[in-house]
Amino acid sequence: MAMAAVALLLLSLLALYGTAVVAEKNSVDGLPPFCGNHECPKYQVLKTYNTFELRRYDAALWVTTRLDTDMFGLGIMKSFRRLTNYINGQNTDGASIKMSVPVRATVPLLDQSINATMSFFVPTAIVNPPAPNDPSLYLESYSPTSYYVR
Repeated sequence: MAMAAVALLLLSLLALYGTAVVAEKNSVDGLPPFCGNHECPKYQVLKTYNTFELRRYDAALWVTTRLDTDMFGLGIMKSFRRLTNYINGQNTDGASIKMSVPVRATVPLLDQSINATMSFFVPTAIVNPPAPNDPSLYLESYSPTSYYVR
């Protein structure tokens, strides 16, 4: 149980460091400030609450891998490395793909060791992304989806 708690804490810290978002007004170019110079998924704010908002994200492509969890966070780094290798050319086209944000981590609430994943957003300019060379990575398409964001 302690190992799972440590893994969850490390995953939470990764999420806070890499993708934490405080709901803010969109910047002038229509992208949220947390995107910086990177492409990120587009969304519309459906409803604003006191400390969070409901967002409707457009359809998007993601490259995904299992999220390895372990006591020291090395598994998280391995998962991130697999995704980084993909955008650095370890794909069927040998193509480099610009880094995007956020890095999405999906962790089931009841059993973090089952079906936890980490994903990179595929930039919208890449209509037909190359297949990953690594069999532990896969491309997935998401329909428009709503999320609550703090």
